[in-house]
Amino acid sequence: MKKILILTSVFMFFLITIDAQKCTYAEKKEKITVKKIAFITEKLDLSVEEAQKFWPVYNELGKKLEKLRVEKQSIMKTLHHDIESVSEKELEEKTSRLVNIKLDIAKLEVEYFEKYKKVLPIKKVFILHHTEKEFNHKLLRELRGQGHGGPPNRENKSIE
Repeated sequence: MKKILILTSVFMFFLITIDAQKCTYAEKKEKITVKKIAFITEKLDLSVEEAQKFWPVYNELGKKLEKLRVEKQSIMKTLHHDIESVSEKELEEKTSRLVNIKLDIAKLEVEYFEKYKKVLPIKKVFILHHTEKEFNHKLLRELRGQGHGGPPNRENKSIE
């Protein structure tokens, strides 16, 4: 009951404070984050105690992954736009860094798998991976539907 009240409060607060027609990038990102929190909380059926332990760990990982994603994106952008002016040595260094970013992500996944096991039952840890993929898949479908002027895909429910 408390979980439903918390989720409802979060949604109501968010809907009241953001005008969907005039969202900035930051506001859109925040809106997606709120949806993701609600989606994962519901799918994992997190208790209040579990949520209090889980979300700080999850957000910590998210910040680390975002930093790596930004670095990867920066390298890819540089190479995509200026590959002809990049020396062989620099190209090798940047390509090597891209491979190492993949390794860093894999290491983080192993590290945080262990951290998640300390705050959640293993069944919920397992469900988390599938739930993230499900959220991302539904979000992508929803955004594609809105981006092309069409309605969201009717086969899948909205993530709201």
